[in-house]
Amino acid sequence: MKKVQFIRALVILLFVFSSFPSVAQRRTAPRAAAQKDAQIEQKINALLAKMTLAEKLGQLQQLDGEANGKFRPEHLELARKGLLGSTLNVRGARMTNELQRAALESRLKIPILFGFDVIHGYRTIFPVPLGEAASWDLELMERTAAVAAAEAKAAGVHWTFAPMVDISRDPRWGRIIEGAGEDPFLGAKIAAARVRGFQGKDYSAPDRVMATAKHWVGYGAAEAGRDYNTTDLTRRNLYEIYFPPFKASIDAGVGSFMTSFNDLDGVPATANPFILKDVLRKEWKFDGLVVSDYTAVMELMFHGLAKDEAEAAMYALNAGTDMEMVSRLYNKYGEQLVREKKVSMATIDEAVRNVLRVKFRLGLFDNPFADEEREKAEVFKQANRDLAKTAAEKSFVLLKNENETLPISKSVKKIAVIGDLANNKKEMNGNWTGDGRPEDPITVLEALRAKFPNMNIRYEKGCDAYCQTDEGFAAAVNAARNADFTILVVGESADMSAEAASRSDIDLPGRQNELVQRIHATGKPYVVVLMNGRPLTINWIAENSPAVLETWFPGTMAGPAIVDTLFGDANPGGKLPVTFPRSVGQIPLYYNHKRTGRPVLAEQKYTSKYLDISNAPLYPFGHGLSYTRFQLQNLRLDKLQVLPTESVKVSVDVTNRGKMTGDEVVQLYIHDIAASVTRPVRELRGFRRITLKPGERQTVEFTLTPDDLKFYDRDMKLVLEPGEFQVIVGTSSEGGMQSTFEVLDPRNPQRAAQQADPVIELPPAAPVPVTRFSPEDDAFLEDVSRRSFIFLWEHTNSENGLTLDRVGRDGTRKPEGHRAHNIASIAATAFALTGYCIAADRKWVPEAELRERTRRTLDHFANRAVHNNGWFYHWVDFETGERRWNSEISSIDTALLLGGVMTVKQCFADDQQIVQLADKIINRVDYKWMQAGDQYLLSHGFRPEEGFLESFWENYSEQMILYILGIGSKTHPISPNSWYAWERGWDEFGGYRYLASSSPLFLHQFSHAWVDFRGRREHRPPFVDYYENSVQATRAHQKFFVDVLSKDFPKYGPLMWGMSASDTQRGYVAWGAPPRHDRTDGSVVPYAVAGSMMFTPDIALPTLKHFKQEYGDKVYGKYGFADVFNPHNGWVGEDILGIDQGMTLLGIENARSGKVWYWFMQNEEPRRAFKLIGLN
Repeated sequence: MKKVQFIRALVILLFVFSSFPSVAQRRTAPRAAAQKDAQIEQKINALLAKMTLAEKLGQLQQLDGEANGKFRPEHLELARKGLLGSTLNVRGARMTNELQRAALESRLKIPILFGFDVIHGYRTIFPVPLGEAASWDLELMERTAAVAAAEAKAAGVHWTFAPMVDISRDPRWGRIIEGAGEDPFLGAKIAAARVRGFQGKDYSAPDRVMATAKHWVGYGAAEAGRDYNTTDLTRRNLYEIYFPPFKASIDAGVGSFMTSFNDLDGVPATANPFILKDVLRKEWKFDGLVVSDYTAVMELMFHGLAKDEAEAAMYALNAGTDMEMVSRLYNKYGEQLVREKKVSMATIDEAVRNVLRVKFRLGLFDNPFADEEREKAEVFKQANRDLAKTAAEKSFVLLKNENETLPISKSVKKIAVIGDLANNKKEMNGNWTGDGRPEDPITVLEALRAKFPNMNIRYEKGCDAYCQTDEGFAAAVNAARNADFTILVVGESADMSAEAASRSDIDLPGRQNELVQRIHATGKPYVVVLMNGRPLTINWIAENSPAVLETWFPGTMAGPAIVDTLFGDANPGGKLPVTFPRSVGQIPLYYNHKRTGRPVLAEQKYTSKYLDISNAPLYPFGHGLSYTRFQLQNLRLDKLQVLPTESVKVSVDVTNRGKMTGDEVVQLYIHDIAASVTRPVRELRGFRRITLKPGERQTVEFTLTPDDLKFYDRDMKLVLEPGEFQVIVGTSSEGGMQSTFEVLDPRNPQRAAQQADPVIELPPAAPVPVTRFSPEDDAFLEDVSRRSFIFLWEHTNSENGLTLDRVGRDGTRKPEGHRAHNIASIAATAFALTGYCIAADRKWVPEAELRERTRRTLDHFANRAVHNNGWFYHWVDFETGERRWNSEISSIDTALLLGGVMTVKQCFADDQQIVQLADKIINRVDYKWMQAGDQYLLSHGFRPEEGFLESFWENYSEQMILYILGIGSKTHPISPNSWYAWERGWDEFGGYRYLASSSPLFLHQFSHAWVDFRGRREHRPPFVDYYENSVQATRAHQKFFVDVLSKDFPKYGPLMWGMSASDTQRGYVAWGAPPRHDRTDGSVVPYAVAGSMMFTPDIALPTLKHFKQEYGDKVYGKYGFADVFNPHNGWVGEDILGIDQGMTLLGIENARSGKVWYWFMQNEEPRRAFKLIGLN
């Protein structure tokens, strides 16, 4: 029995080991490839020895066939004489076989190479390349290219003139549609994926074709975005921006290159030895075929380089352009040029060698014919169309989705479909459609009717893509008005985004914007579905339309993909591969721009900005939304210091916090903080598209290698310089979680000693108010402030200093049995503590009483209050201080409390007991503990029963004071990188651009109540000035009330605005604007305005005065303004909330005197944090 088992084990081992290549086999593989290459070269040599000069020149000639795939009559004769090396456009197995048979009747029987523009599909058409790039899915792009290759090869095509890998940063250029967008890293990855897809491991395979990297090089940099125009590119631009996708193509094994139409440094690309010989052949060792673009050899005369046709041929041949497309100057003048010794025979032979080499590699000498039966089986088969639908769905980018307008409910009864593009088959495929048929695509309307046969669907054209008349607008508006939902499809026609399709105005063509505005005016829900091949300046739509879905030109399965996405059966997850500008005046506009010595400051004239629009894009590179919500957490670097030979692993946790399965593209960027050559503000260095179910979490990992950190120095040598690198991980090129690491100098690899106690700035010498108020206005503000303080004074426990969360407007406290009975808030307590300083300064209460209450409050928190590592519970009992409402130990509420503690420490600095108690509270707080294992971020809090809360302070919000105190802590500091680790997401309305994670105004107020951010900005991108950010957010907030909300609530206006978390007629709601909250009911929240006094007194003061003048005692009483009231229906909130009264008090005091800022900033902690962060 044991013998049998031994034999079985031996058999298994032999099988296992035989399944893997041996060391000898692995070593043999490259040797076999080299032997094969050597054999090919021998065959080429043999052929060259037999060829006449005419036959050689014939191999360098490519002629075009008919658009319908037929060859021209002369092609047969040329082929029989061996004078035709290649064709383009000739396709179909029967047609190519007939011409190939003629070639094999020639003396040397050299087969013809059939080329064709298989750009985004052969017969089955996938999304246009720019759209497919928006999927950020390399595996998908490789698969679609493989399907295109299989269809093309079955139809007799050997060679595709794709991928186009030109980087373009000018959306006016029509051929931006054919590429992967603006970024060299993304472009290089996509170039390699498409080459692998077209060619596989061996492009002689029956389902593969030879790929072409085009256009070599700089074509996408055509000046003014005008096709075929000249370029002005430095050597650095070429190597850093335009070369990388071509080099990636070579590394992926691309078989051919195509020259570009433009010139480089005064020499057209088709005749440019620097790019064709020095870089391509010598530096990169490329041994494939170089073909000119269509008549580009002849066009050397029009460039002004060549004086005549013969000279044009001479320049192109000598520069290294092997094959001439369409024009016939090589054949016409080749013999003459050789005879006159202007072109050597060696040059001709080298070009012919390059042509023959790819023909041998394609296997054309062994298998020259296509299989007609295979063509029937392969082309346009169902599996290909299924993939086309998937590719389309993954290419869609959800640009905007206000109030979850999408997905459309399947219960809607009536749908209006508007726009010619919703039902125009030929436009679905876009341009460069291979052998695609205009009858093949399925339109949006067709798909909608097929999916919902019983739905009431009304279609109105409105206008076509050119939209020169509003003749059809009335019917379209009528359809929208009578529908439950409208699908409005607008954009470009296919011929507007393509070769020779540059546009100086990249807004929606014609009067389409007007059509959108008229549909919007109906007030009915709708979505704008865009079809286009370039970024568009859709400013009105971006600001006003509730939902915008970018679908590009989606291809054969456009309709089913769009409809399934609109109704939620597919969830959009694409990201923009190119920036959408606001105006053509911003172009070129791209995310990885260089820094300037005068970065933009909205409030300072002499900085780099426009007078009339924001510098920021309409939609940034990498932007894209989803129907679900993703959360990035726990950014980690495995090393914070590395040698130049070491890598850094970067990881981040991604969680789907929404209700639908969806895709997120996690993006990794770097920024070289200081280098010998200025570097971009950020550079993409990794990305990953992942799919998560609701609640699912995944750790995404990246590895930053030394090559990822290198750049070309002043001598154009690729180097990695020691220094700091910023790492940003996010979901677009804006915002993101940040960290830094250091590359050490190998000559001095000692670990850099961090300065334990940095030299910090001196405390402010005197308080500085925001503005000076008139005596009348100051008296008004004095009254509002004093009344707000009275609330805090009367409803704070004089023994322990705890302040009630809420009481009735008349001061009545909540009775026993009420949920809020005896509930105190430590955040309200923070405001009360700070209020004691204000009251002492303004002599509202005898100072001795204020100091005594301060001592008792501090004594409670220092010696009696329950805490965990210095952190306190959010809600506590007013009398006993015990935990209530099962609340968490709250990081942000503790931070606000510390704001109050630090304020009283300084305003009563001559009281030793107050100072000692304050220090005990301040120094006990363990910020590292609150990181809950995260490398940088701070947790929202802790519950003893379950541990740390899952959520972290990972977005811009009210948490800034928390990080300032943590970084500046004398006893338990956290890394200064923590400041840059949280996400910074931008919002915009009405020309105001600001950071925001949600809409309540208190997010922009709470930290500023204590921390004086005025005149400071970060020293790292995005160089935020947080005080100015709150100014911008407040002005956008007011403007939203005036411009948008007033349409439904007419009392809203310049003097009736303000919304932040408060009670409502339907309970407590964290509402705000913009965007419009779904519970908006016409109410206003006075503390939202009062808290903004320290940012925008010019609009806040008249608004508060209007509240009082217009509504008097109804909204203004013992404690000042009501917490919330509704001027539209007369409702007034019944309670006053402590934190809201506190925000009113501090916001007004800072505006009037700046003294809260002054007192708080006397503390070392915030000033130390500023120094460490670089808030200068």
